[in-house]
Amino acid sequence: MRISVLSILLALGLCAVAGCGKKEKGEAREPVISEDGTSSAHVVRIGGKEHMVRDGEQVGGKYDRLMKPVYSSDGRSLGVTGKSDGKWTVSKDGRQVGGAYKRSGNPVLSRDGRSVAHTAKIGGKWCVVKDGTPLEGRYDGVGQPAFSSGGESIAFSAWTGDKAFIVKDGAKCSRDYDATWQPGFGPSGKSIAFVAARGDKQFLVKEGVRVGGEYLRIWAWTFSPDGRSVAFVAMVGDDSFLVKDGKPAGSRFRAEDVRAPVFGPDGSSVAFAARDGAQWFVMKDGAQAGERFEADDVRKPILSPNGSSVALWAARGRRWFIVKDGVPQGDTYRRPSKLQTSDDGASLTFQTVAGTSVTIPW
Repeated sequence: MRISVLSILLALGLCAVAGCGKKEKGEAREPVISEDGTSSAHVVRIGGKEHMVRDGEQVGGKYDRLMKPVYSSDGRSLGVTGKSDGKWTVSKDGRQVGGAYKRSGNPVLSRDGRSVAHTAKIGGKWCVVKDGTPLEGRYDGVGQPAFSSGGESIAFSAWTGDKAFIVKDGAKCSRDYDATWQPGFGPSGKSIAFVAARGDKQFLVKEGVRVGGEYLRIWAWTFSPDGRSVAFVAMVGDDSFLVKDGKPAGSRFRAEDVRAPVFGPDGSSVAFAARDGAQWFVMKDGAQAGERFEADDVRKPILSPNGSSVALWAARGRRWFIVKDGVPQGDTYRRPSKLQTSDDGASLTFQTVAGTSVTIPW
């Protein structure tokens, strides 16, 4: 079922309704849309209490405070952290998972939504809680956890004193660094990569080995679909550039914001979006694809099956439009679903809020 117009209005804070069919007025905030565009959620505050609304229906109980809701990648499950009586709890699809803590982070859900993890402070130390059970190990601090694609493993950054490292399934799995962050799994769920730092230099580590050189900054990174390659966007001085399998690929550019790169279906082509001032642009295989364009925000790009073209959603205000090879395509939509390639590989497809399927040639 697609998102209703009422749900969209609620998510945008344009309609002060607590739940479906109710006329209580409240403040709607923290709107979020599932990745596939099939569901929306937000937080409503009424009379000093907050609750979560999903697709026009209240989910779970009332709290003193709620963090921003989080969807699983498939859009079926929804998690949130809430505070009541001075303690924080995590719930999934309206049901509390695990105990209450004095401090807790927002949840992360596995791709299929079956597992949920979050950070929590216990007895003055931090740990990661998975499906309601604290994992082994207590640290001075921990970063946001990451699930493997199948949800069977979990990894996170942790630090004790001046030593930072990566923990997998409750056990340390890396050497010590000055800082670590952005851990992630390869498609098989076995390989782990992350960003690390020594002094003011940052670098990517994959399976315990540094990939490429040292940089002023690593914006974001990703595995290829088969897990054999890794790509990231690095910064040296004022210039940023693509690095693929440890080697600079393509031209340098300047940007204030760089989004995570994505591999195409062929496992070779790489694309990402970047912003310089008010203008966004798309880089494909190290070169700018088409012209720059003005937008308030963009979504993750998608590459054609052979890697020759790239497209993404861009927004101006509350309307989204497709940018294909750097050229805006004209028609605009309100909260469309993510772009996908048709089964025959010849077209881009997506659905509108009303559930209408739209197809345009690659």
